[in-house]
Amino acid sequence: MKKSIALLIGIALLLLGTLTRGNWIIGLKLLCAIFLIVLVIYWKIVPFKQLLFPKYQKAFGVAERIFIRLQNILGFIPKIQIGQRLQLDTSLIVCIIFTLVILVVL
Repeated sequence: MKKSIALLIGIALLLLGTLTRGNWIIGLKLLCAIFLIVLVIYWKIVPFKQLLFPKYQKAFGVAERIFIRLQNILGFIPKIQIGQRLQLDTSLIVCIIFTLVILVVL
C-alpha cells in the first residue's frame, strides 16, 4: 500500500512538472492548494466519519492517517480550551496558515 501511494505521488509530481513546463513554483502552489482543500474537507468530515459510505471511508482513512501524523509532529502546539470538554486543535490551524503563506509569498 505504501509503495502504491508513493508511486502515485511521484507520478503526480512528474505530471505537475510536465504540465507547468518546468516551472515548479506553479506546481508547488497547486500542491499547496490541493493540500489546503483536503485539509478543510478533512476537518469538516471528522465529526461525522462514522456516517460515511464504505467507499468514502477508505479515502477518508488515507487522509486521516496523514493528518494524524501531521498532528503528532505538531503536538508541541497547545490546544485552546473553548468550552467545557471542548478544545480547538490549533495544529491544523497552523497548517492552514503555513499553506496560505506559501501560496501568497510564492
